[in-house]
Amino acid sequence: MNCWKVLKIKATSDAREIKKAYARELRLHNPEDDPDGFMRLREAYESALKKAQYKTVADGISKEPAQPDDSAKERPAQPGGVPEEPAQPDDAQVGSIQPDDAPVAARKKPEEAKRLEPAVLLQAGDEERPEILYQGTQPGQAGEKRSVDMMLADIYDDFDRRVDPAEWRRMLGSLSVNELQTLNWLIAGFLNDNYVLPGDIWRFLDAEFNVCGDPYFRWEWLTDETHDVCGWILSVAGKIRLAGVDIAEYAKLRVNAYIAYETDDLAVAENLARQAIKMFEGDYLTYRMLGYCLYSEGDAVNASSAYEKSLALSQDDDVEYSLALARMQIGEYKQAAALFRLIRNRRYKKEELAKLRPRILKCEELYVECRYKMRRMTKFGYTFRKHRIEEIKNMRKMTPRKYWRIFWICIAILVIMVGGPFVLALIHGQL
Repeated sequence: MNCWKVLKIKATSDAREIKKAYARELRLHNPEDDPDGFMRLREAYESALKKAQYKTVADGISKEPAQPDDSAKERPAQPGGVPEEPAQPDDAQVGSIQPDDAPVAARKKPEEAKRLEPAVLLQAGDEERPEILYQGTQPGQAGEKRSVDMMLADIYDDFDRRVDPAEWRRMLGSLSVNELQTLNWLIAGFLNDNYVLPGDIWRFLDAEFNVCGDPYFRWEWLTDETHDVCGWILSVAGKIRLAGVDIAEYAKLRVNAYIAYETDDLAVAENLARQAIKMFEGDYLTYRMLGYCLYSEGDAVNASSAYEKSLALSQDDDVEYSLALARMQIGEYKQAAALFRLIRNRRYKKEELAKLRPRILKCEELYVECRYKMRRMTKFGYTFRKHRIEEIKNMRKMTPRKYWRIFWICIAILVIMVGGPFVLALIHGQL
């Protein structure tokens, strides 16, 4: 999609002109009457503003006067309030990185960039994702830049080296000061395109280069341990290789499927998960993801089948619970009730019990509902059990003050029950 064609204006860095075009086109695309057209217009508007911002930065950089190295004066600040370092010799080169078409999760950017913002070439009729030219304060020589690019490509193309922190440390230790500085300005763009990495590599690179602090880095959320898909693949790498599967291609499929699922692109996630299963059928997490996608799309029958295959490979509480929900939705109440009862009666560790208590209560509630729909429970018994479950849930929400109130009420009732007859006898004797 070309944002300028949608807005019906030429490529420009004037934000005011972009806003006028957006307001003009908005009259023709009412959100209620034409939701698709409105969404397309909104995306074009946001993309045009972003490109205009980049264009402004690029123009500001190109117009900045050069200062001699021996000058004692400070150079004026770059656009955006970021001060610039003293000018360097004329050997500065600019590297380019072209992003690919991998699925992208929208992330918030910091208000203030810690680095100089990249310049973006804007031309009429350009692609939706422009070419980014990273400009550092002290980039290395052209030969050094090519050397850094080749070293990054070499280590990433070899999957075993890519996932080995020692290889990355060895590469960094072999670089000169200028090469390290060039790498510092190229690493975020490189990782935007080459993101199939385990969590320990992400955290190592972030500690070395602060990639998560770069406003144009897209995968900050992948550095979290809970999203370490590649790390899980490494734990079953032996089985994958024994099956004769290209582990690098499989890892890319799995990571892309996970990204699509996390960004709610369920159709893409389902397609990629099916491709991954064709390559290797021994990963229970792939079947689990496929089941989640199918269930979210309303296909409970096939979702149930995917969950069963996942459980055949590995026991997982989440998959059992999801399978019970899917079977309950398609009317298999007996099988669903058996699974809910299994989860409810399973013995958990003390530290796990507090976390799983809401699910256990939910399983009890759904078990009662399945029994009632199977006509194995009367309406009175069903209502009583549901009421009892609600009481247990509400007890977890009570404050210490409410507990003390109930305690004193119980004491008062006990005193009345024990002392009441004596008081009545005393009153009767006096009368």
